[in-house]
Amino acid sequence: MKTRLGFVSNSSSASFQIRLTDLTEEQIDKVKRYMELSPAMGLKYDGDWEISTNEFWLVGTTSMNNDDICEYLSRVGINPRLVAYEGGY
Repeated sequence: MKTRLGFVSNSSSASFQIRLTDLTEEQIDKVKRYMELSPAMGLKYDGDWEISTNEFWLVGTTSMNNDDICEYLSRVGINPRLVAYEGGY
């Protein structure tokens, strides 16, 4: 029998980041308003995304990946090749 030692997590998480220089001010605003705007686009929003910016990046993190953030980013005009994903994508 094999035994695994160490921390094991069964939770789901995901994140993404996009360089601010690759985005317009309108796109940044729309991504920050994802929770508010996505239902009007017919997209599922079940997650708890935290969207923020720092000096260089727009960053999104969530502990659960249950919604359509990829499709939403595409619909607000963000080229999918500009988005660096980690986690469930």
